Amino acid sequence: FFVFTLRFPGQMAEEKPPTKKAKVAEEEEKQEDKEEKQEDKEEKEQEEKEEAEAEAEATDAAGDAAEEKKKDDAITIDCDDAAWLEEDGNTRLRVLEQMAGARFSVDPSGKVSVRNEKGPRGDAWATRCLRAFCAMR
Repeated sequence: FFVFTLRFPGQMAEEKPPTKKAKVAEEEEKQEDKEEKQEDKEEKEQEEKEEAEAEAEATDAAGDAAEEKKKDDAITIDCDDAAWLEEDGNTRLRVLEQMAGARFSVDPSGKVSVRNEKGPRGDAWATRCLRAFCAMR
């Protein structure tokens, strides 16, 4: 035997006031939600801080690697070519610098370092100019 209650639109069931247990449980849930949100916020801040530190370390490592690469980027040419470039008061070297748009430092042992000053084409162009200039000897 079942009892059905019909409600028509506009008729609302009377709400019973919540019991003390229900109020306490609701407050506990709200407190737990606040604590979870605070923990999530702290975790996010910690993750962001760790990511920033990792990025900074990666950037520093990349910068150090780039500096080491620049130091090792000396172009090796024949000793005779190095002497030929430095003949006549470095006139050939100055012409090469104007053509390439870069500064060259020649070591008598045949190591040439390139510093790109105003050349829009970069170190690759300066290196090609150096190789071509030495080939004309």
